[in-house]
Amino acid sequence: GFINFLKNFQNKTTAFIMRGQRFHEVLPRIPKLLNFNRKSLTCSYIGDGHGTPALLMWNYPLHRGWKYFEVEIIESGQACEISVGLAHSTYSLSRHVGWDWSSLGYHADNGKLYHASGAGKDFGCPCTTGDVMGCGIDFDGTSNQGMIQVHFTKNGQRIRESIEISIAKGGLYPSLALNSQGEKVRLILTPTSQSDEDEDVILIDHNHLLPELTNGWARVNTGIYIDENGSFIEHVGGSRGQDGLSLIQWGQPISRSFNCFKLEIVNVVEAIAIGLASPMYPFDQFPGWQKNSIAYHSDDGRCFHGTSWGNPYGPACKSGDTMSLWVTFDFFEESEDKVCKRTISNIDSMRELPLFGDEYEDESHSDTSSNDGGIFEKQEISVVFIKNGQKLGAIKTVIPEDGYYPTIGLMKNGEKIRVNMHPYSG
Repeated sequence: GFINFLKNFQNKTTAFIMRGQRFHEVLPRIPKLLNFNRKSLTCSYIGDGHGTPALLMWNYPLHRGWKYFEVEIIESGQACEISVGLAHSTYSLSRHVGWDWSSLGYHADNGKLYHASGAGKDFGCPCTTGDVMGCGIDFDGTSNQGMIQVHFTKNGQRIRESIEISIAKGGLYPSLALNSQGEKVRLILTPTSQSDEDEDVILIDHNHLLPELTNGWARVNTGIYIDENGSFIEHVGGSRGQDGLSLIQWGQPISRSFNCFKLEIVNVVEAIAIGLASPMYPFDQFPGWQKNSIAYHSDDGRCFHGTSWGNPYGPACKSGDTMSLWVTFDFFEESEDKVCKRTISNIDSMRELPLFGDEYEDESHSDTSSNDGGIFEKQEISVVFIKNGQKLGAIKTVIPEDGYYPTIGLMKNGEKIRVNMHPYSG
């Protein structure tokens, strides 16, 4: 299970730095009603009056190397309807933490604790401007398999006893929600009182923690083995049709400075898929089968774009073949043929293209909820899949509001691939 995976991971590596990646590219999930400053990690509610909750979720779950985070209330706003806690990666961005399934939240306005219910239970004292709300996981606090102990703090002091809950598949993600005009908070990813206890935690970029699960892979199905370098991936789970498929998703969204990746098929049993998907994409579906995803499948060479009925696209792929994905942001208005010709004629020429390898940052957007790749804004792009260095054609698509993340699917036990997430950066 996930607990055993985390234990195994901790023994293999103690580094949680995103290699070759800057902090501004590792952003949380942000709804439109929140204004997030990625430099100060402050978050403000920009809705009118007292309206729909807006939830911010960090891109990585708590784990043994990063067990605790805090939220400082800078302005309590009209009603101080602020919630802090943990939620599953697919949790709605328009719900308070704790209201729905697989979430637990401490609410500032009434001091109550909410656990998968809209009815809170008496728990602690209300919070207001200047207070700091904290949430952490005690991974060794229970002997019950699949369960964890979660605790909350106010101004550094624990509130009552820990709460035992089941851990969602894929982990529980730090989350906060605001709900009334004027509310403003600051996210503290590495509180000083906690970071001293964990020698494995590395603090970088103004004391912000960038935790990494398995060298950049943020979402990993059970049944997937990843080596210490994060480049060799093997399906080691069951082999029973759809029940046996496993997905893995990179922790960095596609952007102008990260717009291609590549895999080599070491062994294919039935099907391998390379593509892009939303961070909320269901992990029991192959990439491309559901909305907010696009993928090229090795078994039939079809391209799947939000539907289980793929379109003829390219040749099938076998062991020894390479499959790559390339994204362009600037040529959407051009014809498909011209996009391909201006983008690539052969994979070996990619390093000469101006869009790749050049760091890109628009300073005018440094204090907003969008980043260089248009994540959290709907942006039109062209996606080109490549087999063995030959381009197969451009597909026009739109980046979903929560971003497009490199996603790979392995259908059956025994399938193996080697992945290079920055194949042309050197």
